[in-house]
Amino acid sequence: MKTDEIRRKFLEFYKKKDHKIYTSAPLVPDDPTLLFTVAGMVQFKPFFAGTVEPPNRRAASCQKCLRAGGKDSDIEQVGHTVRHHTFFEMLGNFSFGDYFKREGIVWDWEFCVDLMGLDPNRLYATVHVGDDEAYNIWLKEVGLDEGHLARYDEDNFWGPAGGVGACGPSSEIHYHLGEEHACGRADCHLNCDCDRWLELYNVVFPQFDQQPDASRPPLANRGIDTGAGLERFAVVTQGVSSNFETDIFAPVIARAEELIGKAYKESDRTTSSMNIVADHSRALVFTLVENILPSNEGRGYVVRKLLRGALLHAYLLGVDEPLLHHLVEPIVKGMIGAYPELKRREKYLRTTIEDEEKKYLRTLTRGMDRLQSILAGMSAGDTLSGSEMFTLYDTYGLPPEVTAEVAEWEGIATDREGFDAALAEQRHRSKKASAFTVDFPLLEGLTDVPATKFVGYDALTAESTVLAIITDEGRVETLTEGRAGIVVLDRTPFYAEAGGQVGDSGLFRSDDSTFDVAETGKNQADVYLHYGTQTAGDLHVGDEVNAAVDPHLRKGVERHQTTTHRLHTALRELLGTQATQSGSFVGAEYLRFDYASDRALEPEEVRAVERRVNELIMENFEISWCDMDMDEATAAGATALFGEKYGDRVRVVFIGREEGALSTELCGGTHLERTGDAGPFYIVREEALSAGVRRVEAVAGEAAVAYAQRMRETLDDAARAIKTGWENLTDRIERYIEENKRLTKELKSAQTRDEGARLRQFADYSTKVTGVDVLVEYQFNVSADAIKDTAGNFIANNDPVFILIATEAGDKVVFYTGASPGAIKTGFHAGNVAGAVSKLFGGGGGGKPDFAQGGFNITREAGNFEALLEEETLKIIREMLGE
Repeated sequence: MKTDEIRRKFLEFYKKKDHKIYTSAPLVPDDPTLLFTVAGMVQFKPFFAGTVEPPNRRAASCQKCLRAGGKDSDIEQVGHTVRHHTFFEMLGNFSFGDYFKREGIVWDWEFCVDLMGLDPNRLYATVHVGDDEAYNIWLKEVGLDEGHLARYDEDNFWGPAGGVGACGPSSEIHYHLGEEHACGRADCHLNCDCDRWLELYNVVFPQFDQQPDASRPPLANRGIDTGAGLERFAVVTQGVSSNFETDIFAPVIARAEELIGKAYKESDRTTSSMNIVADHSRALVFTLVENILPSNEGRGYVVRKLLRGALLHAYLLGVDEPLLHHLVEPIVKGMIGAYPELKRREKYLRTTIEDEEKKYLRTLTRGMDRLQSILAGMSAGDTLSGSEMFTLYDTYGLPPEVTAEVAEWEGIATDREGFDAALAEQRHRSKKASAFTVDFPLLEGLTDVPATKFVGYDALTAESTVLAIITDEGRVETLTEGRAGIVVLDRTPFYAEAGGQVGDSGLFRSDDSTFDVAETGKNQADVYLHYGTQTAGDLHVGDEVNAAVDPHLRKGVERHQTTTHRLHTALRELLGTQATQSGSFVGAEYLRFDYASDRALEPEEVRAVERRVNELIMENFEISWCDMDMDEATAAGATALFGEKYGDRVRVVFIGREEGALSTELCGGTHLERTGDAGPFYIVREEALSAGVRRVEAVAGEAAVAYAQRMRETLDDAARAIKTGWENLTDRIERYIEENKRLTKELKSAQTRDEGARLRQFADYSTKVTGVDVLVEYQFNVSADAIKDTAGNFIANNDPVFILIATEAGDKVVFYTGASPGAIKTGFHAGNVAGAVSKLFGGGGGGKPDFAQGGFNITREAGNFEALLEEETLKIIREMLGE
């Protein structure tokens, strides 16, 4: 049975049982406690907690999940077992205050046996050690043999995703893969880490709501939270022994075999590494398609770690060139049935992954060469020192976990504590010398170094001589491979950051040396400072190098520099000459322009400015420049685009000079040759920066095309979601908003009526005091307004009664008291009771005889309040009435 068919049959099965089918939530959850969506129930946490009313008490989904960061990470298990993944799909059926254990167990069994055709004799189940109810359902209603049923403690209690929320005991269904997969230990059991049994289903019975303080009050909507591994069902229905042999992964593995030149099962190590390459590549595809890009922090760091982990294992299999982007095609082909958006962005996925591969492979190759040379001189049982690990990390960019994994394969231990100590010491040194990157004294003290000749207006390469090298240790004669530093040349094509434009990046090359320039600046003496890392060979003062600017990045910067001028022109045309520039940023990916204005642009004005800039671009004016005396430039009508000091000689940029000079401006930045080379232009946002200053953020060229594609995809996805064309999207959304307001109002009214009816039933269990029914109710996850309405409705429809109803609002308890007319006649006073109860708990309250309110700070466990409030309230009332 193909994976697509399993997914479809699962959702159809539960749809027939009146479950609402939900599409997968994004991998980035709307939940601050989680890095990624790690389970199907994540999007339903508010339904279980009762903070949001579910539109249907039954739900089912096939959820995209990523467990590659945080406490839920499985990344360390991938490749070492046949069943773990970073990205995977979780089938789930859910009940929010509807069916419970019986249906949850019986229906999941029915799906396994009747829909999937699994052999009942190979199915086993586990329950929590204290869950007799679930145990008896398996024995008496399912008819499972007692020898196929086991009890566990912690393994069968499911904690909440993110540490807070719904939790409870669970029951699992396991499939017996065969004795040939057993570990051979005498104590091997159903929850053993070996591959003898494969867990298919985990049926959680959420009945507690775990709080940040670890307390577990009853859940507002107890129910069912099922997690079933789609890939694992594919294993047992397709008769294979590994997730990586199923129809989803087999084509990816086959392509990897072809590219690597090795058979998948050539050795255990080969199989493990190919599994990691395939798994991590699929995870990359699904994170990138949601625009979770590689970076040095947060979710982006996880994405980068996935890519680098996959590249490492490809390298260990003998591949030292980009590989992963070739796996995008079989991954997309296998998943497109459920996720058609992959096909639309396939080219973007391949390009992005290949670019990241190229960036890392140089570092990886050098680092692995160094590591393997170290390991070659060691024997199994030796320990690689923390200082060596740190050198590999600091100089060659090899993360300690990579070093540890490679060393482990050779039987060599690693000193992680020593590495951590070396890293801490390096951070301490860096903190002390942090001025190196900001205002290192030597940068202004290069008095023996002449000003750098800048040739970057006319060329992107230059043959240059190294005049000086600076590291955090001061001026040096040699920059060794792997070290970071600042290099000064006699002449350079690299633009130094100035006037809002970022500095260039690129490479310095000689026959046996490469310096990777990350950014370029300059000191007050016009000495250009190239910040970067020596990535190959050593660099010496006096060396001749070829200095080459990255042309792709420079072109992106030039597009945004030229359109910054056009944006300024359009704003001045619209708002007048008072729209003067107060700041800017010009980069390869976008531009920011800050200008003087005391009001926001209206939406139609934003469109007008955007339209005008595109008109100016499409006129395709020639752009030219020359150096002039400042007085001459001023006489020619040149205006300053950015507020900075100018010397006696300035650079003047003419746009449309031959056509009558559209603009004449002072600008030291780099520009296109014609305005038409900028491509399309879009304003991304317009916002206030400070009093009297507005900011426009915009994109041009390739960045604008990417922006437009993202916007179109968003419109298309939104239009599909509500079944309309994007041209009708606004009208349809407005109708939905109005309908939602109406339904919300009706729902609130219905909930109030239902709550009143429920409390009338509770009156049967209330306490009689002088013939009056006294009801004390403590509710979780409801608003103060809701309990106020409930109290009012209760005393309006019942007599004689008295009520105190409470809830939590942040770190406070808020409550209302109400006395019906009959209760007031017997001496009840809602205001007096509210005041006395509040005072008892260190708060304040009071009000009228018939209705009052009170509150106090939470000082005890939340779970104790209900019983405590009832006890103290009844005591106060009896004392007041003299009973």
